[in-house]
Amino acid sequence: MADGDDKQVERRQGIQAEAWRLMAERGYEGVTMRELSKRTGISTRTLYEMYGGKDALLGEAFRGRLRIVFERIEQAIDVKGLDHLVRMNSAIVDSIAASENFSRAYASVLASNKISIYTIETPVAHFLGCLEEIREQGDFLDWADLQLTARRLLMGQNALMIQWGNGTVSIGNLESLYMMSMCEILIPLTAGRTRDALQERLEGLHRQFIGAATF
Repeated sequence: MADGDDKQVERRQGIQAEAWRLMAERGYEGVTMRELSKRTGISTRTLYEMYGGKDALLGEAFRGRLRIVFERIEQAIDVKGLDHLVRMNSAIVDSIAASENFSRAYASVLASNKISIYTIETPVAHFLGCLEEIREQGDFLDWADLQLTARRLLMGQNALMIQWGNGTVSIGNLESLYMMSMCEILIPLTAGRTRDALQERLEGLHRQFIGAATF
């Protein structure tokens, strides 16, 4: 890559990093091209020429950050199938707890409805990889649509992420709620050991929440 191209990549990365900081501070709707121009030292005209508008700029920043987060998660996971999916869910919650700026910005994007979360490529691809591993083990019913299921997993997580961003779900409960959502989606689609493991996990989570409500 030529030096000029390297500088353009660095410039875009700097703009997107500042956009994330602004989203974490003010939410998606609170980000303006004028404020971003002020913080980056790049004219609003140039920002519009580079991205076309705020939604396109923040969408690119969002997708870029997701790629980085999921790559880091995958590098730390060395199991397959259902265990892979469970570990990924846990790692996503760990990432939320470890980087509140990223997570607040993420939640504000979800709540804005400005970006089509249903078709976000990176998390869907990673969920799909786990589901394909389960299918290789013979534990998905023949008619199960894995592409659709991967999107349903993402949408379930995103709905809970919005609740976390609103303060209605605590970080301490988020992982358990992610797991419950995952089990409820996958149990009707699976068979054999995977279905048994999901059912057992779901029943355990229900007992956990009933017990917590008792005291």
